[in-house]
Amino acid sequence: MQFSWGPLLKDMSRLDNKGLKKSNDLAKKIKDHLEKHEYKNAALTSDDLQNIILEHSNDVSFYDLLADRGTKGISFDIPGLMNGFIRKKLNIIPEDIIWKEQIEKFRNAFREEFMKPRIDEVDELLAKGVSVTVYNGQLDLICSTKGAEAWVEKLRWNGLESYLNLDRDPIYDKNDMTITKGFRRKYENFTFYWILMSGHNVNTPSSTQYCYYSLSLHLLKTLSSEPKN
Repeated sequence: MQFSWGPLLKDMSRLDNKGLKKSNDLAKKIKDHLEKHEYKNAALTSDDLQNIILEHSNDVSFYDLLADRGTKGISFDIPGLMNGFIRKKLNIIPEDIIWKEQIEKFRNAFREEFMKPRIDEVDELLAKGVSVTVYNGQLDLICSTKGAEAWVEKLRWNGLESYLNLDRDPIYDKNDMTITKGFRRKYENFTFYWILMSGHNVNTPSSTQYCYYSLSLHLLKTLSSEPKN
């Protein structure tokens, strides 16, 4: 993902050539660390890259590249969703277990894991017939679509070539069939969603301009109703 940050922001006018060069230099260092399986060093260098990008972009948001860091989105009741709809849908969560946000603890615990490609593991899941779904927001930077697409193309899954040769299906909000909200490409047990005008989260600032809640709920229902393998 980190290799796409600089070029993507340069194309979006959030970085100049100086910022792009510094970003690309650090991205090359990250690549070197990854090739040597130095995942801790790769994570540390990724932090340096984020700081350089923030400095040269005037604090672009990594969750919505059309916004600045700290820009507030609209309020979204994630605990209510997790402890309500998701709990009911999964039907396996003990009553005494309550979902709470643990983002910092999660980040620290999986710091090095974030840098691992996990291509072998995904290939194994696909080979076993497990449904794998990837969805990316068009305005997401931290997990950019450009980076996700490059990752997909590195899979060694037998169906990859057939998947890449398929046309994408457009996605619409059922309440408005005049505006394309995204695209979907599916082959066998692998699906990729492109969500237009959306960032990393549903409630990012740019997403609020386009009523993406109904689309998000549609995706949630689709994913949760897929066959369990």
